[in-house]
Amino acid sequence: MEVFLAHAQISLTPLKSVDSLPESVRSRIAKMSNPGGRFDAGDVGAFDTPRRRLVFAGISDRYCLVHYEYGGIAYGNRTALFEIAGDQSSPL
Repeated sequence: MEVFLAHAQISLTPLKSVDSLPESVRSRIAKMSNPGGRFDAGDVGAFDTPRRRLVFAGISDRYCLVHYEYGGIAYGNRTALFEIAGDQSSPL
């Protein structure tokens, strides 16, 4: 997977599960299920079912890209890019 940022090309290693995301990234996004897993796409949900589901993610030594579906009043998709430094992450 490749991403282009401000005239730079970055290669990302695909991640296949929520658990493979860095903890500093997971902590910035509410509970999420793995790709293909159960999630609540509607606005009335079960108490233990996440409202987000990972679609794909990728990581490099400096960046983590996360694309996920979310439910609620309106179903949608969101892509988030984080800069990683040690055990810290910052949304870009």
